[in-house]
Amino acid sequence: MAGPSTAEARPPGPLDEPVEAVAELVDDTGIAEPVACDSQRLVDGVQLPERPELYIRWHADRSWGRPELVEVITEAAEEVAWRLPHADPFVVGDMSSEHGGLLHGHRSHRGGQDADLGLYFGEGRQNLKGFIDVRPADLDVVATWTFIEAMLATGLVERILLDRGHIRRLRRYVIDEGLLSEEEAWATFPAEGSPDLWRRDGVVQHVSGHRNHIHLRVRCAD
Repeated sequence: MAGPSTAEARPPGPLDEPVEAVAELVDDTGIAEPVACDSQRLVDGVQLPERPELYIRWHADRSWGRPELVEVITEAAEEVAWRLPHADPFVVGDMSSEHGGLLHGHRSHRGGQDADLGLYFGEGRQNLKGFIDVRPADLDVVATWTFIEAMLATGLVERILLDRGHIRRLRRYVIDEGLLSEEEAWATFPAEGSPDLWRRDGVVQHVSGHRNHIHLRVRCAD
């Protein structure tokens, strides 16, 4: 089994991207309708419950989020466990602190919209001790796409941030396997520099520093 490019595990690291809140009302998803954003604090947050059969929380005190965020993570975890029972539970890194605000090592993660999630490599493997760099060639595209697809299916995802190498592999995989049409694949995994990229909801886009984890941001209302 091919492994990750580095063997050294480390805790979820800094997120250096500038994240803009692009918030819109969500159509009826059967899960939850987002309420107003507060990008600097978390009001009435929910702690991600401990469910080690589905995911591993890295820091319980940094595992708070808006209800929508907790819902997306748990819904996706249940879907992955059902469709890929051989896969490891995924790692949940930093979300937000109980009341939000500045979270050390991050520019975002203040208002309960964001979560850092582990990448699958090899055959459904996660490094359960932390995040490690994964080469695109070692990415488990089946498990990763199952995970991403489950998150997007909630209708609550504003965007997912990932490394460009992983995005290219995933885009090619869903096209080659007939899982998405080319038009759908390019809409889900848009090219870098696409116009108004930060205004689009439900897309997977490149931001540097995401070769070792997925960054999830959920939608909320203005």
